[in-house]
Amino acid sequence: MVKIAVVKGIDRKKNIIKVLDLLENDIKKSIRNKKSDTLFIKINTTNIKFPNSCTHPSAVETVVNYFSDRFKKIIVGDNSFAFSSYKNRNPYSYLKDKGIILSDLTEYPSALIKFKCSGFIKKSRIKKSRISLLPKKAFSISLSLPKSHDSAVFTGCSKNMMGCVLGTKWAVHGLYTVLERLFVNRVVTSNFFHHENLKKIIDFTKPDLAIMDAFYGMEADGPTFGNMVKLSMAMCSEDCYTLDSLMSKIIGFDYVPYLPKIKNYKIIGEKNFGNIPKFKPHYFLNYQLMTGRLNGIKLDFKILFYFLKANLAKGK
Repeated sequence: MVKIAVVKGIDRKKNIIKVLDLLENDIKKSIRNKKSDTLFIKINTTNIKFPNSCTHPSAVETVVNYFSDRFKKIIVGDNSFAFSSYKNRNPYSYLKDKGIILSDLTEYPSALIKFKCSGFIKKSRIKKSRISLLPKKAFSISLSLPKSHDSAVFTGCSKNMMGCVLGTKWAVHGLYTVLERLFVNRVVTSNFFHHENLKKIIDFTKPDLAIMDAFYGMEADGPTFGNMVKLSMAMCSEDCYTLDSLMSKIIGFDYVPYLPKIKNYKIIGEKNFGNIPKFKPHYFLNYQLMTGRLNGIKLDFKILFYFLKANLAKGK
């Protein structure tokens, strides 16, 4: 039986502390079983130029402080520009004064991982990349926020672990090149591979603990440009899949292809979700749920403008 702690309140930090306290005995046992003196907190840093799309710094600090006396070493990281190009001026850099290691994960051991892709040249390709072994070696926590997504419907603590893939991540989408995402028929053809690749990543890097800082979430044009919705919640579980499945349903996403159907779970704490607002899905939702093939070549200009905006934002 999977336990999911849920708290609603007006203070982000207190919400996070309360959900951790609700599972304190289970967390202590999990830490003992892992037998590691290192804590790895995998945060979400989609684009630090859009801070609402990233794990909130106060949420990170709260988790760091909560576990600071239980581990000799604490690593906070993500394989993103926040910890490579902007490592000395990202919103988490002050944590270094507390002795916290900030990392893009490249300095730690990694393993080869193969992704299934659908490319122009062949119907099926194998794309090789590398994935960090840190979640397996350290006691790992996925700390994220709930967001709509432009290719995966919903992202939370499970998909957050995609940030453990090192180097190019485009093959995860089941496409051989990023430009193929501009064409609806290519996206639809690749969806099956995309969902399978996501599950492979999550299974490989599955965190020991998932913490959802749902004080705010992002709807519509997520995971970067969407509207913020106040939820005033926090959730915690040892199973990231079950936590995300419940969270996605609470905010109105009844089907997320890479998430399993939730079963055999027990909610500890808040059980009333009737007043939680439902999220607007991403414009691309219908394309994300399609599988199979579309005849011909179809270019959706809204998709073109979206990716132009995304690439320009990275270059600012």
